[in-house]
Amino acid sequence: MNQRAYSPNSWLEMGRLGAITGGLACLLLIMTAGCPLPTDTLPPTDGMVSYGRDVQAIFDAKCVSCHQPTGFAALTGIPLDLRAEESFASLTDGASVQRSDLPFVVAGDPEASFLFDKVDTGSPIVGSQMPIGASLTDAEREIIRQWIADGAMDN
Repeated sequence: MNQRAYSPNSWLEMGRLGAITGGLACLLLIMTAGCPLPTDTLPPTDGMVSYGRDVQAIFDAKCVSCHQPTGFAALTGIPLDLRAEESFASLTDGASVQRSDLPFVVAGDPEASFLFDKVDTGSPIVGSQMPIGASLTDAEREIIRQWIADGAMDN
């Protein structure tokens, strides 16, 4: 039988290792406290969809990297800007550059809104489903649908 003998120094070293590991775990916990949780599958808790809180959060997470002045969409001739300071006006005052008869948002009518068509179907009227290479979750699509159905308010 092989027994390992521990000297007082080896117990001290194990204690230091435990203290370091515990300290790192506490530091990680402190650093991540207050970090926002992903909201891509969380519906609004109060039943009301807020553009600023719910819809813009989807755009920030999934769309802004391409839909901004220096993004891929703009470089390909699609100037839709979904950054927070521009997105509401871009969506409610604009139409598709691919087909000007397709308004991005028709307040109260998700089915007539090009935005909803682009995120909800695998084959939209024009172009590709957005976001490219992925799709929104059912909850994210529902948030956008509900926001449009409720009148597409800037709230």
